[in-house]
Amino acid sequence: MKYLSMWTFLIIYAWLLAPGSKGINDLIMMKLISGQFTTVEPLVVMVFSCLGLFPLLFASLIIPNDSFKLPGWPFSLLSFGLGAFALLPYFALKGEKSTKNRGFSSLNKWLTSRTFLLFLLTMTLVLYLYGFTTGSFSGYTEAFKRSQLVSVMTIDFFALTWLTYILFKGHRYRFVCVLPILGPLILLLTTNNKKNNTPLNTFFSIK
Repeated sequence: MKYLSMWTFLIIYAWLLAPGSKGINDLIMMKLISGQFTTVEPLVVMVFSCLGLFPLLFASLIIPNDSFKLPGWPFSLLSFGLGAFALLPYFALKGEKSTKNRGFSSLNKWLTSRTFLLFLLTMTLVLYLYGFTTGSFSGYTEAFKRSQLVSVMTIDFFALTWLTYILFKGHRYRFVCVLPILGPLILLLTTNNKKNNTPLNTFFSIK
């Protein structure tokens, strides 16, 4: 129920409540999709770019554990364009766990490898450094008011952060998930670093 409630809220917000200009009148959106990042508030660029990393993080959680009645990989792919709008229905409707994981073992191994997770961690730290050292919250607030894209992607960003916090409810240190992307990656890396190689699904749940 919590997933569908959040999904419903996101849809209502995006269609009816989000402030700012939309479509071709949304100048910030036009600059972002045309790659004119240097002309946009750095914190906006940071959040926009992080929304490209979040799907990679969720791919490392969903695809290697894709053993539920409803396949998770299509929703994982859709999240690259739709973010939480694509993922929340999956968690709400995935059904019971089956006996066999889908996908290729080589892909699953790569998605949970330290190399892949460290790559995501490095990219996240670079974005954090860029956004927080060169951006301003006042500039972001102004962009939030002017651009519907910024307002919607901000809500999407917080929804994805909330979702990772929910998924790691079995981990004693899940509070670090309040750090978007960075927190879950720290948990995954420290889990993978254990000598006994404890399975990841011991620490997060998609029930």
